[in-house]
Amino acid sequence: MRVTSKKSLYIGFFGIFLVLQCLIFCCFGQVLEQKSSESIQHKPLKGSHTSISSVFSVDPEPMQDIFKAPPEENEPKVNMVEESLDVQTVETLSEKPLEETNLIFSRLQSQWTQILQTWEPHALDVLYALLLLLAFNRLWRWLNAFFGKLLTGLSQWQQQYIPNIQAGKLVLVPPERIEVLLRTLIQVTHLLLNLTLVLVVMTVLFGIFPATQWLAKTLLNQVFNLAGFILGSFWQFVPNMLTIVFVCIIANYLLKGLRYVAIALATGRLTINGFHREWVFPTYKLVRFVVLVLAFVMVVPYLPGYNSPAFNAVGVFFGVLITFGSTSAVANIIAGIVLVYMRPFKVGDRVEVGDTTGDVMEMSLLVTRIRTIKNVEITVPNALILSSPMMNYSSAAQTKGLILHTGVTIGYDVPWPKVHELLMNAAKATQEIEATPEPFVLQRSLDDFYVSYEINAYTLQSSNMSQIYSELHQHIQDQFNAAGIEILSPHYGALRDGNETTTPKQHRSADYNPPFFRVSRTQI
Repeated sequence: MRVTSKKSLYIGFFGIFLVLQCLIFCCFGQVLEQKSSESIQHKPLKGSHTSISSVFSVDPEPMQDIFKAPPEENEPKVNMVEESLDVQTVETLSEKPLEETNLIFSRLQSQWTQILQTWEPHALDVLYALLLLLAFNRLWRWLNAFFGKLLTGLSQWQQQYIPNIQAGKLVLVPPERIEVLLRTLIQVTHLLLNLTLVLVVMTVLFGIFPATQWLAKTLLNQVFNLAGFILGSFWQFVPNMLTIVFVCIIANYLLKGLRYVAIALATGRLTINGFHREWVFPTYKLVRFVVLVLAFVMVVPYLPGYNSPAFNAVGVFFGVLITFGSTSAVANIIAGIVLVYMRPFKVGDRVEVGDTTGDVMEMSLLVTRIRTIKNVEITVPNALILSSPMMNYSSAAQTKGLILHTGVTIGYDVPWPKVHELLMNAAKATQEIEATPEPFVLQRSLDDFYVSYEINAYTLQSSNMSQIYSELHQHIQDQFNAAGIEILSPHYGALRDGNETTTPKQHRSADYNPPFFRVSRTQI
């Protein structure tokens, strides 16, 4: 209610302003015609209204003469046109200031009387204008209230009176879409009625006063010309518009059918041999893009201004922009399509691309987003993934298990069965390490001073690799410390005479004794 009252107040002020403008046109137009009929080049328009030139084409001298009453018989005369004063008259006025003041008041009184006499013929016109504005205000408020109630009740009618538009069991247009369409139609109708009402009121208001009748005719001519141009252009565009609407409808229902098939494939209601579920939505997006491009190509020739130079220039500009500015984007899109159908990884897999290791969060046609174990999201272009080696730790983890491995180096003085036993115990004590298959140890190399051992263990939790490795290393240290074996890589500088061999004692002979140093003295 507050909004409606404010609008009505604004409309009232606007109407009063228009009435005052019309009165000013009428009154001052007639005054100027009476006072300066000899100096104004007046060419009346057809009809009884005052011409535009008679209102605005006024010389400055007659306008000054408006505010001067006719001189009396005994009053000295002043020639305002030639802008020269008689010397005797000036002396008379300077000697009689009281008479000069009376002269000014008498002139103002005569001018005010003349203006009132000019306004009297338009009193009835003002009454008509005020009645018109009052009717306009009431009608405006009634239209706003009517359409407001109509829009408010539309939601209730949608549940009771608006049915589904369907073909068999397939719902083509739900009631919600019909409600949106009706709401838009009602709002457009409300706007057109308001504009028409304002146009009619302004035309009638300008037509009431003779001095503004030319505005009414000009306004009507402009509106009719504009409406005729719009209707004519629209009528010529109707065949093309029907073609565009037909193409859009076909494309819309084709996309709906494709989406229905994609959802059926994704949920397993529909199966195609050799077609993996990971391909469903990427394939749907590609096919949808192709359908939209074809629909756009079919619609563009029917758009207004298709053959205009501006339209062609814009098309050439965007063509050059796409050609020279999207080389890397096209490469990434092609790489993304290849990655989709190669299936090297999927969302949620733990992968390693170059120096980046983490879980795949998102796959798109342009980039792949990976979240590292430090919760850092890294965006990797698809072209880089396709051209770089990539390791997927999750592809076989759930079926065959992922083998985690780490190594230690122990000197030759420690028997290798003891090292194997300690590494096996450490792996079995680690959580999320599978008992079956059992862990196993490999001797990777026999170096000069030590042996390289590697413990291998199976796990199904590829996403917890860092935690499993950390716990495994802890248990390896605990096992070797409890056995009194140092984890180090010893280096020796050995003299074979006098040094005990590093061969384990169980492999030495029973009569083995460390050799003595054989030092001989030579006299020179």
